[in-house]
Amino acid sequence: MRKPDVTCSNVFIIDIGAFTVLIDTGVSRGLMDSICKVLAELSQDNQKPILIIFSHTHVDHIYLGLVDQRFQNYGKVFYVCHTSGSDLLKSGDQKYTQAELVGIPIPSLCVDIPLFQKNLDLKGLSNIPEIEIEHKHYQLSDSVSLECVRFIFPNNQCISFWEVPGHSADSIAVQAGSLLHVGDIPFATSPGIAGVPGWNPKELSRTIIRLSWIILNQKISIICQGHGNACTSDELKKNLMNLQQDLDAMPEITMFDKTRLSGALLHATDLIDEAHRILPILAGRIMLLRYRLEELEEDDLARNLEKILPDEEIDKILVQFSRYYDNFKSGLRCEYQVILKAIQTLQKIKSFLSGNNVENIIDSSLLRRTLQLFSDLLSSIQGNIPTGSLSFVNPVDLIQDVAHRRSSHMMSDEEILLKADDEDEFKKVLVCRLAEYQNLSDIKITIDSPIDPQTIYADSERLSDFFSVLIDYYYTYGADEAHITINTLPEFVLIKIAPNGACFQPCLPLSRAMIRSIKYAGGELVKIPGKESEEMVLKFSTKDPSLTGSNQN
Repeated sequence: MRKPDVTCSNVFIIDIGAFTVLIDTGVSRGLMDSICKVLAELSQDNQKPILIIFSHTHVDHIYLGLVDQRFQNYGKVFYVCHTSGSDLLKSGDQKYTQAELVGIPIPSLCVDIPLFQKNLDLKGLSNIPEIEIEHKHYQLSDSVSLECVRFIFPNNQCISFWEVPGHSADSIAVQAGSLLHVGDIPFATSPGIAGVPGWNPKELSRTIIRLSWIILNQKISIICQGHGNACTSDELKKNLMNLQQDLDAMPEITMFDKTRLSGALLHATDLIDEAHRILPILAGRIMLLRYRLEELEEDDLARNLEKILPDEEIDKILVQFSRYYDNFKSGLRCEYQVILKAIQTLQKIKSFLSGNNVENIIDSSLLRRTLQLFSDLLSSIQGNIPTGSLSFVNPVDLIQDVAHRRSSHMMSDEEILLKADDEDEFKKVLVCRLAEYQNLSDIKITIDSPIDPQTIYADSERLSDFFSVLIDYYYTYGADEAHITINTLPEFVLIKIAPNGACFQPCLPLSRAMIRSIKYAGGELVKIPGKESEEMVLKFSTKDPSLTGSNQN
């Protein structure tokens, strides 16, 4: 039974003659109603034993199995999980199971069949037909071994349990014929999943080898996952390759606990707020460009642009998140659920922008900033403060470059005319030129600085994008000039920015995400705009902090 929710697992029910087998129980009471209907059809006078197998002991997979008494209505229940998970459930652990993280306390449970325990047998269990147990050990390489426990039922059908740690120490894969249930291994490197209690990247890398071996040597064709749809073994092979690539590229991740969760939540809501601000601008610019193309009777080009950024669909995605966040504020959702939903929201938005060639249609700084929202959220979830690529930058050159890009064309009229003989090329440059007109803003940028300004230590791309967004902000609220003063101190440079204009009247303050971006660019906001003055002051070091005591540029 598939539950389309990142915070509730799927549930799989297998009828094996004298037994009913459940893999995981989920956390949704609505899903439990469906489970009960199936169990009612499979039960035989409530005498048929029910094996409830936990693929691992995270709360989204086990909760109903611990608290819902209705399972007992359909037969004698026996709980099965990895022996390390069994110890956690017996102690009523709240941290490793993530019960503490999602705010759902769980009771303790004595597991009937702790898998991979030495000398495991079922002789002490009553009211259960005889099950033959086999233990297998496979040495796949000098550093990778694989353990298997096989239950052989009276009708000679069998279920195999494979030890596959990495996502958690107690993760198991469950095989029934050509079907293999792999739990949450396919998502183990995903944001908000990597770093949970039990996460072990080195062991996960070995498990990728283990699962690849199982697929090849056990003739697996169908893969069932802890969340989402089933897939083929070939699809899982590709997923495993991607997992390994993620592991190779992944920075060191701190444990995802309550402290990290609170920080990530603040970051996530700020970034979603910023997405609410930026994406309508992107959509509006593309809509205006489509209108201009239709005026020129370039209907095909206009229709192609409509596919780049489906504004109605993105608006729907953002509205869904807003409702989700309202549910959180009303106590209907927990922090962890909001984080996962924010990741899901930004991933969908990123897919629209990453899959299309929009660099020449949308202002590049605005596009970069939109995509940067996602990477900054990932960094915060991984427990890393987002940082830029810091280097020595001439602030005057940087600001002048921003001003130049906002007031000039990428291609001259003469260069455009040279493309006239090639219809396809001419249409491309036509779209770019029309797009440029809406990216240009009629705002004057003046700079007062020393003749030979001191370089600052900053991320030039992030700082350039900040100035572009800030000028957009000023222009939107009626400013006709941005006056920038650069003052050099012994170890710092102060950049004062003041908007001017008779009609300038900002209706909204600078967003928290925008203010935070100054820090990510290597600077500090030492004066924030207020009622008395709209002037802001940025502070940047003239030295590389990592080279304190050494020669500086």
